[in-house]
Amino acid sequence: MTINRLAQLSSHSGMVSHVTSTGAVHAAPLTPSVLTGLQILQQFNLVDFTNFSTNSDVEGRAVIGGDLTSSNSSTFFNNQPGGSGNQNAPASTFQALTVYGNVTNAININMNSGGSAYIGGSVNSGAHFNFNGGGSRVATTPTQSIADFKTAAFSLESQLANLSTSGTVNASDFNNVTLTGGGGSTAVFSISASALQTWHGMSLNLNGATSVIINVTGGTNINLTNGLNLNNGFTSHQHDIIWNFETATSVSVTGWQGAILAVDATVSNTSAVNGAVIANAFVGSGELHQYVYDGVVCFLAGTRIATPDGEANIEDLAIGDFVMTHDGRSAPVRWVGRQTVEMARAVALRVLPIRIKAGALCDMTPARDLLVSTCHALMIDGLLIQAGALVNGTSIVREYDVPETFTYYHVELDGHFLILAEGVAAETFIDNVGRMAFDNWDEHEAMFPGGRALEEIDLPRVQSARQLPSLLRQYLDDRAVQFDEQMLEAA
Repeated sequence: MTINRLAQLSSHSGMVSHVTSTGAVHAAPLTPSVLTGLQILQQFNLVDFTNFSTNSDVEGRAVIGGDLTSSNSSTFFNNQPGGSGNQNAPASTFQALTVYGNVTNAININMNSGGSAYIGGSVNSGAHFNFNGGGSRVATTPTQSIADFKTAAFSLESQLANLSTSGTVNASDFNNVTLTGGGGSTAVFSISASALQTWHGMSLNLNGATSVIINVTGGTNINLTNGLNLNNGFTSHQHDIIWNFETATSVSVTGWQGAILAVDATVSNTSAVNGAVIANAFVGSGELHQYVYDGVVCFLAGTRIATPDGEANIEDLAIGDFVMTHDGRSAPVRWVGRQTVEMARAVALRVLPIRIKAGALCDMTPARDLLVSTCHALMIDGLLIQAGALVNGTSIVREYDVPETFTYYHVELDGHFLILAEGVAAETFIDNVGRMAFDNWDEHEAMFPGGRALEEIDLPRVQSARQLPSLLRQYLDDRAVQFDEQMLEAA
């Protein structure tokens, strides 16, 4: 069995910062003071930039930029821990409810599950807080302004709108429109608002994707309450889906699945939204259910990358440096992305690194333990195989011994190439939704204001263990047995 050597840098994965010669991960104390758009989407069930007037429940964390103007009662942080999506609300420096403005009416504000509330303005003398589970009203000023929230959300909207389409839409039957991912870790679709408003049924085939971006183009007043049903795929992957309504000024939905990003729009609903809402205003008559968006991909620091002058730690690479591709060419680095992971705010199985132990793939490959994100692809026998598909519990394992905070690194070249990381061939970064979570995304945006569309390497991609060819699985299992025997002899 021949193991082709390709490096591990990818749009679908990353390298972790600060790894010793034994491959142990060390903390990287890099926590942004202002949340990125993706972090906002991950931490909040609702971000309403103006006034909030609905009486329906909000299960997760909520931010209201203006006043709380409900006429009866409002319930927040309901059904915790987990919410309807059985995902705990990620940790945050923000309270369960943050209102930058006033509470204008004599209403009951129900704070459930131990959630606390911050009110920046005045509170109507007739308003009453019911703190159920130990929460309280706090005076701590939020770490960022509502303007900061809006700037980050606008940036996210723009980034998503500029992503290259990677999925297909079959709309031959308006009663059963099918969206199919293109085979990568992120499926990106572009659908016109006019078409979406005529469809009656939609199903989703992720085709291995772990993130789904649906850019709804054109249209300002978008009404999706006239019989559109989101069916198979949508109803089981709400936490993977972002609907991006960049041009909308109003969006009306019913029975919705996935997050709604509509920064300039008033969003209303007639029944529950299973996902987050980030909007200019939310005036719905249905609940917001907590389905935390949880996409992420990359490499860990300390990973050694082949360069014309020898090996360099990935975190030391800079724009303009040269790295070696798997076929012996040198290529300039165009950008190095950094992505901080905070375990308290993350879904563990999505973000924990995969440790590929030294020699796990073949003799001296990798040369040292290699730590990459679960979706990072390595080239083995002409296949791009995501690291998570290789886990065998012996020589390739999920790494649980990580600090509370660590950093993934991504290297972008002039195309989607294969470079050498610890002697293993792995993909470089390609245009992908993962950019949204980069700590230094603004740097990339300044360099490439219009974005960069890079074509993905034309190789089959293996995204799960069941897709791994049986002969390759047997080979890796045999190597794992040898690995075990060698460890026992060494002991």
